[in-house]
Amino acid sequence: MIANENVYKLLTEPRRIKIKIKRVNSEIEALTLAFALPKGLTYDKDPVQTSPDDAMAKYMVEKDRLTKIREKLLKDYSKAQEEISKRLNGVNETGALIISYRFLEERPFPEIAMLICRSERQMYRYYHIALDELAQNLV
Repeated sequence: MIANENVYKLLTEPRRIKIKIKRVNSEIEALTLAFALPKGLTYDKDPVQTSPDDAMAKYMVEKDRLTKIREKLLKDYSKAQEEISKRLNGVNETGALIISYRFLEERPFPEIAMLICRSERQMYRYYHIALDELAQNLV
């Protein structure tokens, strides 16, 4: 667990946003599948006229709404990753690498230790030093 609450929020924000993006993608997929099933959409009606009960109009409005939400979340995700990268400039090189592997690429700690050619114990030492440096940079 990360001791400093501000550091924790900064580092976990991309993951929280990514989870929201997955939820919206699931909603879009479920909506699309619901209308792909028989009787979901009817094409025998005149396409120029729509009625309040027109399923296609409701589908398009909902899909457009969800698509806009997804686009905003993708922008937020990118901004959150950029913020972490920007804040890592003041952190030692090995620690910054560990944090970027862990929180930007979502790699597990044993894999990170192999990637930086250090034991897990050394890797954790660098990781905690980097977290302390990051906390000082946020103040």
